[in-house]
Amino acid sequence: TTLMRLLVGELYPRKGHGEVWSHHALRVAYIAQHSRHHLETCLHMTPQEYIQTRFFLGADKEVCVNSNLNLTEEEEKLRNERGNVQQIDSRAVRGKTLMYLCKKAGRKEKDNTWEPLNFLQAMPPYVMKMVKRFDEVMKAQ
Repeated sequence: TTLMRLLVGELYPRKGHGEVWSHHALRVAYIAQHSRHHLETCLHMTPQEYIQTRFFLGADKEVCVNSNLNLTEEEEKLRNERGNVQQIDSRAVRGKTLMYLCKKAGRKEKDNTWEPLNFLQAMPPYVMKMVKRFDEVMKAQ
């Protein structure tokens, strides 16, 4: 269970104790053994119907309610401070580097910048939450 939670982004390794790396297009989902909250509303469905409903149009409905990807009030305030990354608008691979188009608070759209993933990983944790949320939206398309 711990390994699965690390892979799907529900848990993060302690600082200095390793890292979890996954391809930006990887999609992993699981149903935990004690997951009544996942299944309570779907008891009338077959497993096939459940999967079709959960991943309707490619979007994982469980990710949409995943509190690990939602910003806290403090992170929202930080995100809206001038010069901080406020929004992730696009993603592209340039050479061998995965880049994200970042809108910064208080700046005009023409001032958006392409930032490499490793640069964003060094920023405050809320930025990676936004990156992961953006990746989930891209996977569903």
